[in-house]
Amino acid sequence: MSLADTLDGLTQHVIGMDLHPVAVTFARVTYLLAIGRERLTAPDRGEIFIPIYLGDSLQWREQNLNLWSHDALVIQADDGRELFGSELRFPDRLLADAREFDRLVEELARRAAQSQSGSPPSLASVFTRFGIRSDEQATIEATFATMHRLHHEGRDHIWGYYVRNMARPMWLARESNRVDLLIGNPPWLAYRHMPEEMQATFKTMSERRGLWAGRELATHQDLSALFVVRATELYLKAGGRVAMVLPNAAVDREQWPAAGLADTEISSFRLPQLHVRSRWG
Repeated sequence: MSLADTLDGLTQHVIGMDLHPVAVTFARVTYLLAIGRERLTAPDRGEIFIPIYLGDSLQWREQNLNLWSHDALVIQADDGRELFGSELRFPDRLLADAREFDRLVEELARRAAQSQSGSPPSLASVFTRFGIRSDEQATIEATFATMHRLHHEGRDHIWGYYVRNMARPMWLARESNRVDLLIGNPPWLAYRHMPEEMQATFKTMSERRGLWAGRELATHQDLSALFVVRATELYLKAGGRVAMVLPNAAVDREQWPAAGLADTEISSFRLPQLHVRSRWG
């Protein structure tokens, strides 16, 4: 296998995501370091695409349930200034290739920003370049018209950047796109340190999954337990494996057995064995 094919296979199958922009930058650098200087400087390596996204992997408000409609990803471009929010819609097929989808969204955002006219310019060359099928063109034209209008109304809000990073976690959560191995470092944020609104959401999501310990243990519960279950629920294939960095409390504190995560298997989710190990050994 050629180096270009090897790197293409790597970037198609090893994907990262984080909510913090600085963490995303560090992860992208680490990804490049893992590839290695020799491969990066090889003349036959081809173009490299680093699939590390800025996104809400927890999908905190469980918004993924409503974003897929009629074989398309639908993102609400709602900034509170319209009675009815605008939609940015992309045919499902276009998200299969992350690299090409990112390039398409970047191109649409660039053209919307550079256009000086009141009406959106033609996308004929874009359709040819990205292989947009005739039955998909009307959808892309409507999305581009919305991006163009938002930009010229001074309401750009970096929609292109937003779409690219929001689309990938939504796409990965679809059953056909889930992964074989899920590795993560969940946030260790205790319930007592969460803002009031976050506490309410955390409690609701935990109760739905049988994770809420309550009573005197409530203030000691932290986000990592919910993160493990939620990420597994969203992204892991049946028969896949999970490896998470967890606090020592996962093996010797009462709230974890109460949440059901100190056991070796989460049977209520029909998931494979989940081995929980202390960060400290």
